[in-house]
Amino acid sequence: MSDSVPLSNGEKKKRSLLGIRGRYEPVEKLDAVGIVETRMVCTGIKALDTVLKSADVKILRIYLAFSIGGKMVFAVTGSVSSIEHGISGCKQLLSESERENIAIIPSPNRDILENLLKR
Repeated sequence: MSDSVPLSNGEKKKRSLLGIRGRYEPVEKLDAVGIVETRMVCTGIKALDTVLKSADVKILRIYLAFSIGGKMVFAVTGSVSSIEHGISGCKQLLSESERENIAIIPSPNRDILENLLKR
C-alpha cells in the first residue's frame, strides 16, 4: 500500500497525499489496537472521523492506497471498550460492501506494537 506518489518530474522524491501522513500525534503507550480497512479512501476517512469523534482513541497509522484501487487502512489505540465503541459506530456507518475488514486486538504482541509505533 502507498500513501505517497512519485513527483511527475521523475525524481525519486515523494510527496504526501492529503497531508495526513505523519501529521497525527505520536502515541507513547498502547493498549488495545483497532484496525479498519475500507474499499475507498473517502469512505475510510469518513469512518476514521466517526471513530475519533465517538471514542477516546488515538490514531496509530493511516495508509492510503490509491495505487491499488483506493483502499484505506487505519489503526487506532485506546482501551478495549473505547475501541469497541468507536468500531461499533464505524460498522453502523459503513455498509458491508464499503468495509473490507475490521479487527480489534485487545492485547497485541510486543513486536506488533513496536512496528506500529515506527515512523
